[in-house]
Formats: sequence, C-alpha cells, structure tokens
Amino acid sequence: AGTIEFILNEDGKFYFLEVNARLQVEHPITELVTGIDLVKWQILIAGGEPLTLQQKEIKPRGVAIECRICAEDPLHDFVPSPGKITHLQTPGGPSIRVDSALYRGWEVPMYYDALLAKLCAWGKDRKEAISRMQRALREFVLLGVKSNIAFLIKILESPEFQSGRYDTKIVEKVLPAFIDKKEVGDFHILAAMAAAIYAYRTEASILNQATVQRLVQGSPWKEASRSLAVNIRPRLTKRPFLRNNRGKTT
Repeated sequence: AGTIEFILNEDGKFYFLEVNARLQVEHPITELVTGIDLVKWQILIAGGEPLTLQQKEIKPRGVAIECRICAEDPLHDFVPSPGKITHLQTPGGPSIRVDSALYRGWEVPMYYDALLAKLCAWGKDRKEAISRMQRALREFVLLGVKSNIAFLIKILESPEFQSGRYDTKIVEKVLPAFIDKKEVGDFHILAAMAAAIYAYRTEASILNQATVQRLVQGSPWKEASRSLAVNIRPRLTKRPFLRNNRGKTT
C-alpha cells in the first residue's frame, strides 16, 4: 500500500512530488471517503493474501479533513511543548475519528515528533466536513502541554480555507492575527479546568464517605478514623492511653 503525492499550482496544474510505499499519516482520510480499511489490507498483503479489490469497486464519497494535534506552541514559533498530560477529553459524535494513544498522566517526551493525535471529520460535502471539524476541535481538551488546537480553529475559520482557495502560505497569513488575538480559543481551557476541579472534589467527597463507612464499622478507633477521613485532626487527647510491650505509656 502506497501513497502518490502531487501539488496543485495556481493555474490548476498538478505536479508530481513523491511516492511513499507505506501508509501516510493522512491515511484515515482515504479510509473515511472510501470505507476501505487500508491497515487491514496492508497486513493481509504482507501475510501473502492477494489484493482482490478492483479500482472500479472503489467509489469515494463525501469529504474528509484531518487535523494533526501537536504538542507545540503556535505563539512562539511552534516550539515543541513536552510535559505531562493533566487532563484529556477527546471529541466524538457522527463522522468524527480520533487516532491516538494519549491518556491522562502520560509524559509527552521531547525526543520525538510533536504529533499527539490525528483528528478526522467526514461530511457529505466540504462545508459539512469543516463544520464538524470545528465542533470537534472546540470539544478537544488537552491540558498540561501547549497545543495547536486553537490555531487549527483559526485556520478553519479563515476565508481562504472556507473557500478552498488557499496555498502553502496560509499559516503565514493566519498566524499574525492569531497572535494578536491569542485569547481566542482559551474558553475551552477554562471550562476544562472548572470541570476537572469539580470532578476532583466530587471524587474526593465520595472517597471520603466510602472511607468513613469502611473504617467506622467494628473499629475501636472509629472517631479518629472518621476525623482522618474528612481531613480533620483527631482529638487524640480524649483517647485512652496505650501501653506498649515495654510498659511505657504512649
């Protein structure tokens, strides 16, 4: 399985770039518009199975877009941003696909490519695909490291991308406005922080209640245990003194 790449100039002419005899990072786009599992076919072919698909059987439908979610800082020349993932919420919904191995608590290393996830959206046409991708990007919450999510939202909002008439300099065109209005896109970070605090407190409250119930039943230290469970220093002065095996008072 391979990919042949071309580039289109302003006159509508295609120019050949390269052939990659492997799966590309963008292979989910092909899978979404054709319904064919390229990874599965690659494994079957490597195992000696014949390729039974005919070109006439492959009928692309709709439009798919892929965004690379990277640990990098667009505000500072896209410098890599290693660190620990403290909160993660990936988007879902109709025709949304996320290819990733991310999880909360994972340490993003500084030694490899900054790519963290591939976010793909499919639609019956370009407008629907863009709309779904915009929603998915706004639902993608990644805390602990810098990411390019807000910048990708800005790209999709640009008139050039919306019209489909953009070129390889679109980043240079959109970046200055993004830097000037860097607060755009931060709303989902604030929402995620609030949600994380609420979840933490709720979980801690449930844990404390469960701990109290477990410790107080049949325990001579139920009062001290209850106090510890709710983070209150136990009143040890009211507890009876104990004697150790050496006869000393403790």
